[in-house]
Amino acid sequence: MLARRSLTAVLLAAGLTVTACGGGDDGGGGGSTATQEPVRIGLVLPATGPLTPNGEGNQAGFEFFWDQQDNAAGGRPVEIITADDEGKPDVAVTRVQELIEQEQVDVLAGFVSSAAALAARDLAVRTETPLVVTQAATRRLTGEDDSGLVTRVIATFEESMGALTEHATTEDGVQQILFIGSDYEAGKDAEKAVRATAEKNGATVAQSIFAPLGTQDFAPFLANIGDVDAVVAFFGGTDAVRFVQQYDEFGLKDTTPLYGHWSLTVDPLLEQEADSAEGIVTVQEYSNTIDNPASTSFIESWTAEFGSPPNAWNEQGYVAAMAIAAGIEATDGEAGGADLAAAIRASELDAPRGTVTFDDEGQVEQSLYMATVGREGDGFVNALLGDSSN
Repeated sequence: MLARRSLTAVLLAAGLTVTACGGGDDGGGGGSTATQEPVRIGLVLPATGPLTPNGEGNQAGFEFFWDQQDNAAGGRPVEIITADDEGKPDVAVTRVQELIEQEQVDVLAGFVSSAAALAARDLAVRTETPLVVTQAATRRLTGEDDSGLVTRVIATFEESMGALTEHATTEDGVQQILFIGSDYEAGKDAEKAVRATAEKNGATVAQSIFAPLGTQDFAPFLANIGDVDAVVAFFGGTDAVRFVQQYDEFGLKDTTPLYGHWSLTVDPLLEQEADSAEGIVTVQEYSNTIDNPASTSFIESWTAEFGSPPNAWNEQGYVAAMAIAAGIEATDGEAGGADLAAAIRASELDAPRGTVTFDDEGQVEQSLYMATVGREGDGFVNALLGDSSN
C-alpha cells in the first residue's frame, strides 16, 4: 500500500499520525526507489461537512491511481499527506500552510469548495508550490491566475453550466429559467454562467435563489419557484440529495423539468435520490457509461478492487493523480516548483473521460456529455445523450 499520512483539522503537525505506510520497489522512471527521497503530495479535501462525499470520492480515486503505479513516479516513491479543509476557506489556508511549511510538500492537490481553493491558491503561488485542483470549478482559479502553477482537471462553470444551458435553450426550447444553487462562490459562478448563456440564446433567468450550504429544509426556497419552463440547479454532496428528494416531494418534478450540474446526480447520490432523480438532465464530465478503452479498463480495475463501478468523483481524483505523475515523469523525478507545474500543464492524458490536455492557463480541455437519469436494472444511471463539446 501507498505511504500516506493524515494532517487532521484538529491536530497540529506534531500530532500527525501514519495511517498506512510502505512503498513500491521501482518507479516508472527506472531505478530503485528504495533509497530515493519521496515526492510528497499534500492532498487537501473535505473530510467533514456537507461536501464530505465529494472529498472522499476524490481521495479514493487519487490514491487508487498511485496504488496502480506501485506508488512511484520518475524513479521516486510517492507519499500522500492528507488534510481536511472542511470545505472552509480559513481552514484551507491553515492546512495548506502546515503542509508547505511543516511537511515540505512538493505539490498540492485536491479542493472541492471553490472558496477554499481560492483562499489557498495565493499561498501555493507565493511559495511556488504546484497546485492541481480536482473539483473546485470557479473560473477565477485559472482565469485570473498567471503564475503558471495552478492546473485544474474539472471544467469551469462557463464550460459545464454553459453547455447545460445551451442544451436546455436550443435543444429543449426552454425560455424561462429559474436558477437555484448553493450560496457560496461555486453557486454564484454557476448562476452567472447559466444567465450569460440563456441571454445569448434569447432566453431569460427569471429568478435566482441561493440556499446556504447544509440546508436541511428546502421548502421555503421551493415555495418561491413560480411559473417557469425549467429549473436549473447547482448543489453537491448531501445538499444535492435533500434538494432532489424535496423537489419531488414538493410536487415540482411532474410540473417543472429539472436540469443540473453533474454534482446533482453523481452516481453515489443516485442510490439515495432514486425515483426522485429520474428524468433530471445534467451535464457530465465523466460517467461510467462512457464507452472507450481507458474507461473500460478503469471500470474493470476499480470494480475488481472495490466491488462496484467508479463515479465522477473517483475519476477526478484519478485524473489529477495522472497529471501529477506525468509531470514527475517528464521532469525525471525533479518534483516541485515551476518546472513541475509546467510539465503537468504540458501533459496529454488518455483519461477515462477521454483525451485530456490543458490550455495556457492550466484549464482542462476535454469533452463534456449530456445525460439524463434513467432506470437500469434495480437502480439508476446517468445515461449519456451525446458528446456536447471537445
